[in-house]
Amino acid sequence: MSTERLIVALPTYYGGVRFKSALEARWAMYFDEINVAWRYEDEGYALPSGPYLPDFWLPVAGMHAEVKPDSGFSLLEVTRCDELATMTGLPMVLLDGPPRATPFYLVTRGVFTRLSDTERVRIVGDAFGGYWTAQEGGVCETIAVGTNKQRLQDGSGYWVEDWGADLPYGHKWRELRPKANNYCMEDGHETARTARRTLDGRLVKS
Repeated sequence: MSTERLIVALPTYYGGVRFKSALEARWAMYFDEINVAWRYEDEGYALPSGPYLPDFWLPVAGMHAEVKPDSGFSLLEVTRCDELATMTGLPMVLLDGPPRATPFYLVTRGVFTRLSDTERVRIVGDAFGGYWTAQEGGVCETIAVGTNKQRLQDGSGYWVEDWGADLPYGHKWRELRPKANNYCMEDGHETARTARRTLDGRLVKS
């Protein structure tokens, strides 16, 4: 008989919601800290790449949000975010790692469409890592945006760090993503990052 033991991730509870990961719960706590309305796994979608259930819907901001570890997004995950933005006409913010003072990528609708204009953008890299970039004369509308800014709180606009940023995936994520920016700093980051998980699975402020 095998002596291997399976490691099972325990659920995390916050705000009366059961989250699949503690990282997602930390982002929910962060949204509460900066007074941003959120709904967890609010609605699923049938995308060209398959069924997809975004982590968060931010109703006032008018955008979806997807949370991944700081290792970043795979090509399939980036593609699904783009497909959702194209289908809904709403932006999608890509949240990698815990809340912190750094810009995050935001994908706007139709950024990487390859159906009507195959010369507009291209993928640089291989199956394990690379980035999306605009062709000469094309427009890559992915932007790096601070998550603590006005758009999330009242839906009034974007705080743009880098309009037209190349969007990495796979092992290129950490290499190419925007670095820390103190203009994004706020108390909510520290509160969410230092929150502790109790033995019964609740995420509580330290």
